[in-house]
Amino acid sequence: MNIFDHSQISYFFVLALLLGNINCPALGSSERKILELKLQPGARKVFYKLEKNAALNIKISNKTNTEIKKLIVNISINGKIVSTRQLSSLAPLSNMEAKCPVDTLLRPDVYKSKITVSGFQGNRKISDSTAVKLTIVPRRNLHEMPVIMWGDADIPSLKEIGFTHEFAGVVDFGKILKEGKCAKAASDETIAKTRENLDRLMANGMYGGVFFFRWLRMRKTSEARKLIKKFQRVDRNGEPYSGNVSICMRSPEVVEFVTNSGQAAAEAYGDHPGLDFGLLYSEVRDAVKPCFHKWDRDAYKKFSGNHIPTSPQLTKRGIHFSFIEDFPKNHVVPDNYPFLKYMKWFWQKGDGWNNTLTSLNQVLKKNTSNPNFWTFHDPATRTPSVWGSGGDVDVISQWTYCYPDPIKMGLTTDELFAMAKGSRQKVMKMTQIICYRNKLAPKLPEKIQDRASWEIEKPDAKIITIPPDLLREAFWCKIARPVKGIMYHGWPSLVEDPRGHHSYRCTNHEAKKVLTGLIRDIVRPLGPALTQIPDRPAKVAFLESATSQFLASGGSWGWGENWDSDMYLVLLWAQLQPEIIYDETIKRDGLGKYKILVLPNCQVLTESVYKAINDFQDKGGIVIADDRLKPPLIPDIVMKSRKRTGEAGKDKQALQDKAKKLRKLLDPVYERHGDSTNPDVIVRFRKYKNTDYLFAVNDKRTFGKYVGHHGKVMEKGLKTSSTLSVRRKDVTVYDVKNHQKINTLSTPDGIRWKVNFTPAEGKLFMITGKPIKTIKIALPPKTNIGGEYQLKIFVLDSDGNPIDAVVPLEVKIIDSKGQQAEWSGYHGAKDGQLVLPLAIAPNDPIGKWTITVRDLASGTIESENFNIIDAH
Repeated sequence: MNIFDHSQISYFFVLALLLGNINCPALGSSERKILELKLQPGARKVFYKLEKNAALNIKISNKTNTEIKKLIVNISINGKIVSTRQLSSLAPLSNMEAKCPVDTLLRPDVYKSKITVSGFQGNRKISDSTAVKLTIVPRRNLHEMPVIMWGDADIPSLKEIGFTHEFAGVVDFGKILKEGKCAKAASDETIAKTRENLDRLMANGMYGGVFFFRWLRMRKTSEARKLIKKFQRVDRNGEPYSGNVSICMRSPEVVEFVTNSGQAAAEAYGDHPGLDFGLLYSEVRDAVKPCFHKWDRDAYKKFSGNHIPTSPQLTKRGIHFSFIEDFPKNHVVPDNYPFLKYMKWFWQKGDGWNNTLTSLNQVLKKNTSNPNFWTFHDPATRTPSVWGSGGDVDVISQWTYCYPDPIKMGLTTDELFAMAKGSRQKVMKMTQIICYRNKLAPKLPEKIQDRASWEIEKPDAKIITIPPDLLREAFWCKIARPVKGIMYHGWPSLVEDPRGHHSYRCTNHEAKKVLTGLIRDIVRPLGPALTQIPDRPAKVAFLESATSQFLASGGSWGWGENWDSDMYLVLLWAQLQPEIIYDETIKRDGLGKYKILVLPNCQVLTESVYKAINDFQDKGGIVIADDRLKPPLIPDIVMKSRKRTGEAGKDKQALQDKAKKLRKLLDPVYERHGDSTNPDVIVRFRKYKNTDYLFAVNDKRTFGKYVGHHGKVMEKGLKTSSTLSVRRKDVTVYDVKNHQKINTLSTPDGIRWKVNFTPAEGKLFMITGKPIKTIKIALPPKTNIGGEYQLKIFVLDSDGNPIDAVVPLEVKIIDSKGQQAEWSGYHGAKDGQLVLPLAIAPNDPIGKWTITVRDLASGTIESENFNIIDAH
């Protein structure tokens, strides 16, 4: 007879199993683990070369009732241990979170690695491991020009076109509103997936952004509806406004919610360097209205000492002077005029948005470890012309529809620079890929043979693709300005997006090809130089007066669609390079640096601006105004205003006729720095020290077969030519696109040369005081594995000195096995000099390396060799 029966055997077996003394296979599975190692959900697996404190976040679990001691974690690549970390003991049935160091000295590559944890349970050694694909990526060229998809799409398609950024950070605003300050940005699963997506972006040389958009305007969730209803803006009677509602951003609860959202987003993603930017609310000020909560009234009383003006005609756009009793007959008002004072306060502080964006910016910056993280706000100039839009965000942007005339991209970009003059903000510019069909092709032709192919294939399309030549021309108009990045919106109108979209439709596949080519051929090679080249100081000022906007219903408000905007286009066709200024600009900086002042739709001016204009004119300045000017100024030139007819060809011709007349009047008294003999080729300058950068854009267009048969827009570019000239002697001109010197002819006052243009083409010419002679590459003749060195490149002029320019360079660093090494790519050599911190990785190949540098202005190429040796 057995000593134990079956029940006793089961009892002791289970007891031993629970004590961890028996390693028992689970039913239908592999052997049960005593020690378990897992990556934390969302743990980073992509790192920059030489990134400090790089680590894999891991979780170690003791599955038994016995302590595990002397824990060691290591990472191995190809069986070789590359990093090790000792940990404390792990108590029974407990977990430990740890960071396992990653060796970022390695050359950029993808590595199949293994993480192993080992320890002792008594005298018994136990371990567990997991395979991990580690990726080391090159360090960033911080002068690279960002190309942002305003939205999100699949990474391979974005990379194929050339985008560098997309929205990737997910925030559940309803969850944060419900849970308050302690809320996470989203569910644990969503956060982990988002972090994995940021890894994928980094591995592809791209970056993501967190997206706040306009949740506080939307009613898609019950939480948002409740918040809006509770804190909706109210009229003078305390009643909520009807129609398009807007939440009051001076409410403490609303501001707290916004900052909680920023805190949650930063805690979820802010340690990931793949998170590069944040969009701090978009399109939220369209629906704002003067608000009369007690806190609104008290805030204005504290600011001004007065009550909010009482006129019922007062709106967010101000009040027309015709509604104001005893309005000054000369249309010149005191600088502290009550209506004007309130409206400036409302748009700078009163509606609450600028202060809220500043608070959100501070929260994100404080809790985000990426030192290059930047924030932006758009559409920043869908406001009156007063400084402050966007608060303290790093970048302001504005989107533009490029029809009927794509050169209006220049206007809307210059408006951003005018806004940014009041702060430290930088400027980026967005082109709408989408076009509203009712603007371009409103009525479907009755006969099939009269329809474009897309009208047959997608007759119900409401929002269609931008005409490719408008896309191309608008691109050149915005990079002719010193923007720090470019953006595009409307992915489903650019490609056939399998996710679909309720209204955006891809109706022209050529647009994708055009954008891909522009990024590949212009942005990538020239962007690192262009981001460092300032504007050329302007001699022509164009006043967008907030006073007239508030008291006479003027201004473009960011749309570029009225006479004020058309007057600006006339200046461009007249080969002038205007700078947009505000009333505030005149008050702070004066008008002394300008030769010409243009006054569009200036029906009301303040006393200080009126006096400044008189003084400017008394000192010989030229004043150009339209026939809407009412203050008692006597312009030197008067331009008759004009309303567009909707017939694109006639409208453009009429405006170009005005430009021709303006030129005839100005040419005897004003000298341009540069010129074009063809009004359809528009020139513009940027300048660094003694080097000019001349952009020339072909605006010659006709009606095409895509939407042109509707007569609303001339969307097809045409070939043309022009003779360009610059008032400089003894200079050298380089065609930067084609990387070659241009032969020029001398004139009594400078130089000139003839240029042929393909449809909608832009060109860039670099004009230097001394020619580029050679390139010098300085590097120690021998370098060691694991060493760090400075690679110095000099672009030298004919006197052997670094040229006083920002020169676009292509650098190729080829190792001894023929592979490109870190820093291969495009750069901008400011002052003719470029320093690259070359770090030789422990696994870089020894032998002869070659550095080849090509100057993309002159085409000059130089190469140098150096040896990598293993000193060990």
